[in-house]
Amino acid sequence: MRAWVKAIVIAGMEAGARQNADAADVSCAPAIEAITAQSKAARYSVRSVVTTQTGAATAETMFAPEGMYIKLEGKWTRNPIRITADDRAKEVAFAATTISECKALGQESVAGAPTLVYGYKQRLADGPLSENKLWIGTSDGLPRKFESRSSAGNAIILLRYGADLNMPVK
Repeated sequence: MRAWVKAIVIAGMEAGARQNADAADVSCAPAIEAITAQSKAARYSVRSVVTTQTGAATAETMFAPEGMYIKLEGKWTRNPIRITADDRAKEVAFAATTISECKALGQESVAGAPTLVYGYKQRLADGPLSENKLWIGTSDGLPRKFESRSSAGNAIILLRYGADLNMPVK
């Protein structure tokens, strides 16, 4: 059943991407390229803090060729649903059609790495409009940090990459 739900979600993203293809903003190329590069990264870690009107939640996820791992209630577990590189590419294609009004905001350092900061607006599905910032590494073009603010809540996401990221569960 999980595979069936995943197929419906991906089909919906593809349909949305085709419908919104004309909405892509040329000024958003650096952000789209960075998100695309992230989807192709072999190993990366995502640490997020999401705050809503009802509270805050933190999460950590690691992606690698051997699988996806999620930290829940302080314990790492392997995600039973396999997300392929093709799945991630489709998510990126969809997300690329939902961002607009991109602009360079300057340079900052994230975890010691120099980055270029971009701001943009995004609306996913029927959700609220969000104001976002994306920090892109100058040496590799990969996203290092992401912030999103909307009426639904706020999110801060930190990303790390590399072969030195050890998977917490075998």
